[in-house]
Amino acid sequence: MKKLICVLMLCVLAFTGLWAEAPAFSGWKEAETEHFTFVYEAASKEAAEAYAKIADEAYASIAEVYALPRDKITVYVIGRTNTVNAATYFAPLSIVMYTTPFVIPTFTYRDDWVKYVFTHELIHAANVDFESKDNLAADLFGEYFRLTDAQKMKGWELEGLTTVLETELSDAGRGRSPYFELMYKAPAMEGSLLSYNEIGLEAEPPSGQIYVYGYLMMKSIADRWGLDALADIERTRETSTTYEASVLGVTGESAEDLWREVKIGVTKKYAQERSIPEGKTISPRDSYYYKPAVILDDGTLIALRSGNNASVVQLNPALESGEVTFDSLKGAEPEVKETVLFRAPVPDEFSVTADGSGKVYAVLAYQRADRAPGLEIEYRIYSWDKENGLQQLTEAGSSYFQPSVSRDGSTLVALEQKGMKMRLVQIDTVTGAATPILEDAAYDFAMPAVSDDGSKVALLRVGGGRGAVAVFDMKKASSGVSGANALTIVANGTGTIVDPSYPSWNSDGTLTYCCNERGRLEVFEVSDNEDGTFSSAPIVADPVGALWAYKTDRGIYYGSYASSGYVIKMKPASEWGVVPDWNGPSMPGEKISPLASDSDYDGFAPYENGDKWEEYDKRVKEEYVNEVTLGEPIKVLQNEKTHIELPAKLMTIPFVMGATLPGDETAFGFGAMYLGMTQALMGHVMVAEADAEYFPKIKNFTGNAGFETEISNSVLDLFVSRTLGTKGNRFTETNMLICGFSTPFYARSTPVDDLVLSSITTGNGSIIRKDDEAFSVADKADVSYALSAAVGLNLSADKWNDTITKGLVINSSAVALINWDNTLNKMYYGAEADLDLIYGDGDIFGGFYLQGRYLDAPDSLTIGCSTLKHSGKLVDATIPTNIVARLQAVSNMSGMRVNLYEEGLCSFSKSGAFTFDDILATGLEAEMVLGRDSLAAGVTADYSLSNEKFSFGKFYVTLKMNFIRM
Repeated sequence: MKKLICVLMLCVLAFTGLWAEAPAFSGWKEAETEHFTFVYEAASKEAAEAYAKIADEAYASIAEVYALPRDKITVYVIGRTNTVNAATYFAPLSIVMYTTPFVIPTFTYRDDWVKYVFTHELIHAANVDFESKDNLAADLFGEYFRLTDAQKMKGWELEGLTTVLETELSDAGRGRSPYFELMYKAPAMEGSLLSYNEIGLEAEPPSGQIYVYGYLMMKSIADRWGLDALADIERTRETSTTYEASVLGVTGESAEDLWREVKIGVTKKYAQERSIPEGKTISPRDSYYYKPAVILDDGTLIALRSGNNASVVQLNPALESGEVTFDSLKGAEPEVKETVLFRAPVPDEFSVTADGSGKVYAVLAYQRADRAPGLEIEYRIYSWDKENGLQQLTEAGSSYFQPSVSRDGSTLVALEQKGMKMRLVQIDTVTGAATPILEDAAYDFAMPAVSDDGSKVALLRVGGGRGAVAVFDMKKASSGVSGANALTIVANGTGTIVDPSYPSWNSDGTLTYCCNERGRLEVFEVSDNEDGTFSSAPIVADPVGALWAYKTDRGIYYGSYASSGYVIKMKPASEWGVVPDWNGPSMPGEKISPLASDSDYDGFAPYENGDKWEEYDKRVKEEYVNEVTLGEPIKVLQNEKTHIELPAKLMTIPFVMGATLPGDETAFGFGAMYLGMTQALMGHVMVAEADAEYFPKIKNFTGNAGFETEISNSVLDLFVSRTLGTKGNRFTETNMLICGFSTPFYARSTPVDDLVLSSITTGNGSIIRKDDEAFSVADKADVSYALSAAVGLNLSADKWNDTITKGLVINSSAVALINWDNTLNKMYYGAEADLDLIYGDGDIFGGFYLQGRYLDAPDSLTIGCSTLKHSGKLVDATIPTNIVARLQAVSNMSGMRVNLYEEGLCSFSKSGAFTFDDILATGLEAEMVLGRDSLAAGVTADYSLSNEKFSFGKFYVTLKMNFIRM
């Protein structure tokens, strides 16, 4: 046994050493500015300082145009997950900011990403906690009731507001972005804008409609009635008032009418663009397809397909007459054969590249959760080819983004995050070694594109409020000229900012990029004037927009947008350089409005409240807005100290309940419940729950308390309960303590497999008192005690092929059982193990479940910590050895695992005699899995083999918190 433990420890040390390059976690710190408390670890302090520089200014700007957020707000700064995002949680109210730069074009590069992302989230915080908006339930009973108010708000109402104000309060934001504009321009031109009742349902692609349609609605209100109207709509939206009623009260028009006018305005805005010649869509419209990793010489495309299962796919557009050219597409729809190469857990749309032989390089997520402080994600570069499949190329220690490989396969580059900046590195295609080649403390770099021969890299240099198109000379860098000296700015370096992106090399070696110089997104070609200057001219246009282009003898391949999302189109080669001679409707840097002009609407007038809201509006402005006095913003972190995360009060509610006494008499009691929770730090949440009820008639009480917290990377669970009731005509008081402690020794997830090995330690104790009459706390009664524990291991392993069309899932546990109760006054030892196998091809998988227990004990033993069930009921110890076998069909539906199963129980006596239980159970179970926790509900129909009859409707519920099972 000692040898086995030593071997396991050595394996754990070896596994954890695979990621030893990452900084060790040394605990959470907190520091503050005037209005914020920042929580961070040492490795993320640089990011916390960057947010602190702009936090109080953002607070003041929001207070000026919208409303005062709460003072103070906790901001968690999270590293280690390489997440390009942020989030606001309403209960408890807090903001989570990540440390990875936004190097995608959706927001434009006109301002520091730290500013507009933080501003967006702070507006959410202000929206649920107005300085002038009463929420009596939240004040009395806890923050949960502020959450319930927020849940009543439409998703597009929340996100539309933040999208408008992120633009108003920064120099960037989606309201200025021509790339965000595509998302409503395309459906407007296709005549497929949603109706008012369809907004936010996300019933059709693309995702993110709450941002798009929310922006249109909120921007149209702000343009017609001013930003004050957005705040007044929320101020007047009391708990019992709908959003629609508030809009009507403030603007005098119904929300449905406003949306109908928005649709008219947007459609009119883009009407002239319809006359631009449009290419033929050659990618399927049932999903969306980003810029291809490569367009091969035979017309085959390798691209990233987004959706629920993001995948790298090979597209072969063809006709009955043969291969696709643009001329062959006239009057014909191409048949596109799609082959999934591998699934792609990628960070952004620029995460896949390929060379001319079809060898693919992709940035894919590699996760671990087996050390403090919790979940960690690295993005490593993987290679794929037909012979070897998916192979990891780069090693642990760094995260990479936006790779690009030369067409000849000789040169692979990528972005590497260093601090809060992105630098350019070259990756050895054999060893995976990374060599920094371009780094500048003042700039980020984005969207690198290697020329066909690997001699040059086109990319964006991002900083100073603009993204400039630049060319990095690999030969100069390799000859000793490094960094910025090898970089030449070729477009958007000075003058009007035109929001460029998608730098690309064309088949003839020329450089192209996308920008909004003429009021629409078009592809421009760079020309070297041979005097040290460069010029650009538009060469590909589309009614909606053109993002990138690649010219071949077959025609022009280019990217655009449709109501279904990103699409790939073709034009004839003769249209290279053929573009409209007029400007588009959205010139660079403008805040893009859905209104074509004021004259679109009858009775257009500046914002004026009607009589109904005049008194309310006056009170709000006089009592609150005019009293806003903000000191000089603090731009540095102050008073740093160790952070101890404690639960915030979510809910405290009084209630009345009853307890059944002997003789069917009921005693009523009164009590209260408390619920507290912390914010998620690296995947962990601390939850505390307690309730207590006192019954004056019998002078007794009931109660429950639960607590879950992290200790390093381990999780501790504690539950205490006290219940009263009548069982078998005897009044029973049950006191129980349940505890669990689990540690993941090894927890890793790669693009093709997951493996988790964890310890299981659970225990419970019970004190049960019984009497023929109801008794008080002080009365004497018959007492029994019981203790039990389980100690063991759990192994979970998922192995999928690259495309996840086939997969094998294994989940297995083995524990030693210990049981004791005072009636027997003896320890009873046993063991329990289970094995869950799922294998399949498609949406429904077949499965086999086997669980066995050995426990030689009397029938009267109180069995704890055992999960052996048959037909939804715990199996007793009448026979020492019991085995439950189950055949099951498994399907994952909307994040829930649904099992249809058939199971039976067999037993072996001490003498080895075999017994098969009379009952066969047919069951249907739905299980919701949240990390290491799950909640399942099921119903069984039992079939008796002896009398050949069914009995229906046995319902059961199971809860698993880590490895505590109830």
